[in-house]
Amino acid sequence: MEETKTAKYTKAFALRLNEALDELGIPPKNAGRAQYLSDQFGLTIRGASKWVNGESIPRSGMLKEISSRLNIDFHWLVFGCDDKTKQMPMQDGVYRVPLIEMEQVSSFRDFIHDPLQRTLLITKKVGKNCFAVQNNFTNSYAELRKNSTLVFDPDKRAMDNQYVLLRDKEKNVLLRRFVQRQRDAYLYPIDSRMAIEPYDHTTEIFAILVYASISY
Repeated sequence: MEETKTAKYTKAFALRLNEALDELGIPPKNAGRAQYLSDQFGLTIRGASKWVNGESIPRSGMLKEISSRLNIDFHWLVFGCDDKTKQMPMQDGVYRVPLIEMEQVSSFRDFIHDPLQRTLLITKKVGKNCFAVQNNFTNSYAELRKNSTLVFDPDKRAMDNQYVLLRDKEKNVLLRRFVQRQRDAYLYPIDSRMAIEPYDHTTEIFAILVYASISY
């Protein structure tokens, strides 16, 4: 029986999707690709399998997200026309920073080099291991308003009056202001109702705030 136009279109889409995933080094078909897409785009493994095997096509909104995350042209992915690479290249002075979820912060190195990780575009040049996270910490400082996006550098050393991410004894992730006073250092809570604590190295400072995208 001759294939319908819809079936041909769906299979052609799968070929383009798999081509883009191959170039990014995503695990191949039948070796974890469906699981990977399921984790990244929030659908079932069966649904992801249908994408890569040419059995179904994502909805328009998801297609736009896929093309953005893979950094490929939307029209090429959907229709096979135009060039595969994005038609709007990154401008000089604009940089991509991996945007991770709060629950991923403690193990950020597992996520920041993922080719499908969401990214934040900023105009400040930052280190290669930097990551961004939406500020869900309770705070009372205007410069760190709730829901602003914060960029942290794990390769910098804490200096006086800088905001830092740290892990406490229970492995909780905390945001504090690091203050140096001669030979002593203190951790100022971003919620002014909480007590100031001496920095005694029982907590681990693992990233320094280097950029904040303010939301009002």
